[in-house]
Amino acid sequence: MNLRLWTALLLLGAANIAYDVRAEDDAMADIADASIEVDEGDATEGLHSFDERNGQSPQISQEVFAQMMESISPECRAAIQESPEDASKLSDECKEEVQSTLHRLMGGKPRDPNDPLTPEVFDKMMKIIPDDCRAEVEANPNDAAKISDRCKRRIQSTLETLLARQKKKAEAPPKAEEPTKPKGKQRRGKKEPKDNTSALLIVLGFVATAIAGVVGYAYVLNQKNAALQGATGPVDRTTQKKVSKHKKEKDMRRQQAAAAASIN
Repeated sequence: MNLRLWTALLLLGAANIAYDVRAEDDAMADIADASIEVDEGDATEGLHSFDERNGQSPQISQEVFAQMMESISPECRAAIQESPEDASKLSDECKEEVQSTLHRLMGGKPRDPNDPLTPEVFDKMMKIIPDDCRAEVEANPNDAAKISDRCKRRIQSTLETLLARQKKKAEAPPKAEEPTKPKGKQRRGKKEPKDNTSALLIVLGFVATAIAGVVGYAYVLNQKNAALQGATGPVDRTTQKKVSKHKKEKDMRRQQAAAAASIN
């Protein structure tokens, strides 16, 4: 059975313990071993990870690996058998199960699922550390003592920064939704109908004044005709009526035209 895939998972479990006891630089340096693949020959002899509790390197034997395969769920076991060399194809739940089971079989405490040191944080750390530190880790996957103190401190400080940033992001209150601004110009409401009472009264007053003027004009005209009749003799009543009627119609049309113009 190919064990190189599970070396990274177990060493990531060791990284969780190292995070809780950050004062021990050797434990933090061994965290970087999670990204290193180990040959099958090394896996047969026993894969190593740093144990900060006693300073010794516990071995992952084939017996322990077989016990792990028997302890995990059938779904996770099938996924491992399908992808024995590619951990990226495994679900996060399966990775957690494998890591916790190996850690328990090796005598450690089961990994807390709420532990902030996730595989994603570890991957970010490996990308951030300097190239020379990454090269040291890759060159010494089984011997943390060969990693320089400077790289150990850099790994520790990088993890602390990433974990603090992750904690701050998790504790940040959710942003309140800002009220969406209306797009474009808002449509104006319908204009209320204007009060035309005043205008109507003005028009009616103008019409009444015009009618009064016409009546007064007709009265004056009749007075003139009566005076003219007394001075020059009798006037033909029919002719007088026709002239008066024609004059009234003309004045009425003028009045209607003036009223219409004032309304417009």
